[in-house]
Amino acid sequence: MSMWEGVSRCWPPGTDGCVIWWDAWVVFYSALGAGIAALAVLATVFLGTMTLRLGQAANAASAAAVKIADEEARRQRRRDKKERTLVLVQINAEVLWNREQIVKLYTKVTQPQAVQSFCLNTNFRASLLEDILKIEFPITEKLTDRLHYLDDIVGPTLVRCIGVLGSTAQSLRAQVPQVVTENYKDHLLLLQCSLGVLVEDLGTVRAACSSEIARSQIDAKRIARGSLIDLAKAGSPENPRGDG
Repeated sequence: MSMWEGVSRCWPPGTDGCVIWWDAWVVFYSALGAGIAALAVLATVFLGTMTLRLGQAANAASAAAVKIADEEARRQRRRDKKERTLVLVQINAEVLWNREQIVKLYTKVTQPQAVQSFCLNTNFRASLLEDILKIEFPITEKLTDRLHYLDDIVGPTLVRCIGVLGSTAQSLRAQVPQVVTENYKDHLLLLQCSLGVLVEDLGTVRAACSSEIARSQIDAKRIARGSLIDLAKAGSPENPRGDG
């Protein structure tokens, strides 16, 4: 006897004397429904398990990506810091020397007799121009594509120094051959202001160089200590000689 004969001994039911066993069909469809329901439950459990595993895998992959990104960011910060140190160490001597020369010029044009000399003496103006043209930033200009490693104050300040120095020389070059004019005093005031800005700005860059040299302990006994001493001696537009 087959399983089908437990439900109906003939086919199709209801024809040629084939009696339908309703109770058997009810049992059959109930069993079939229960089987389908069980499969649905199993499918739901399976899908839930796979979803959970996929979620866990996705979380693990995301965590790994974040870790990699953090490690790369730390490496980049270390590289940027190293580049900043190298830039400041390379421009250190150049900045110190140029600031000393500009301090001398600032002192020269702020003397009481500077107004009369600047207005009446062509040779005085020519000597100022000659001294300004001697001030150059060859090392800094070679490092132009690396100045972005400096911070938001030191980098722009250094670039401004180069620009102010160039415009000051250009302005003074136009004034050297001229005869006495009424606005020479205004030109002198502008020159004093420009040189004062250069002294202050280069002092800012110089402080950053000294601090970085001291922090990195590069040749600390000779460079860092000497840099800090030179900075203390350097002075400002209000005190260009560094007097107490």
